[in-house]
Amino acid sequence: MKAVIREHDWRGLMSAVIVQAVEDAKSKETEKALDAALWLVSEDVPLWLEAVGLDCADTIQLVTSGKARKARTSKRR
Repeated sequence: MKAVIREHDWRGLMSAVIVQAVEDAKSKETEKALDAALWLVSEDVPLWLEAVGLDCADTIQLVTSGKARKARTSKRR
């Protein structure tokens, strides 16, 4: 039997993945933030955005909004 996925079902799922990636990119956990940021700039994201009705400019605004995260560095003297 062939499974049928309705448009509103996959759009919600794809939107949730994009929102989670944006939130993860703002994470204080460096590995999580880097992984999400790499996915958000990958060549697959424009297809995902188009499928849910967004464009790349909207995503850049989502990622850059809110508090900027400062990288922690160790200072050696």
